Amino acid sequence: VSVFQPLVSAGVFLAVVMSSMGTQIGAAQILQALAVDNLLPFLRIFRPSDRSPPTEVHARRAVIATFLLIALVLLSGADLNTMATFQTLFFLLSYAIINLACLLLTIQGSPNFRPVWKHYSWQNAAFGFVACIVVMFYAHPLR
Repeated sequence: VSVFQPLVSAGVFLAVVMSSMGTQIGAAQILQALAVDNLLPFLRIFRPSDRSPPTEVHARRAVIATFLLIALVLLSGADLNTMATFQTLFFLLSYAIINLACLLLTIQGSPNFRPVWKHYSWQNAAFGFVACIVVMFYAHPLR
């Protein structure tokens, strides 16, 4: 119920646009971080140049690469519902792996792993891992 319906539609549209832009920038920053850590040598192109000061390191090349990848997928004519399902599965898998890593580091007793969240426990990490896997199969059951 709204007094002015176009204002609600504009708000929903802007929320979706801002969310997608945030996701694109976040993906570009992760891509740049992978390049800086030299985890995958072929991502070297996304490293910031040595000449740029540390306070002004922007992921311009990574933003352009993620934009081109997103545009390629959208222009391929793929079904958006299918793509949304895969995006959900990838996010859930990422969260499951993070929870599993925390669980294994706790069980291992790694001295470098010192979580500061006051509610953290190995039970929470195990529950988060199992919950993510269960929700993955619930969101997209095997056929």
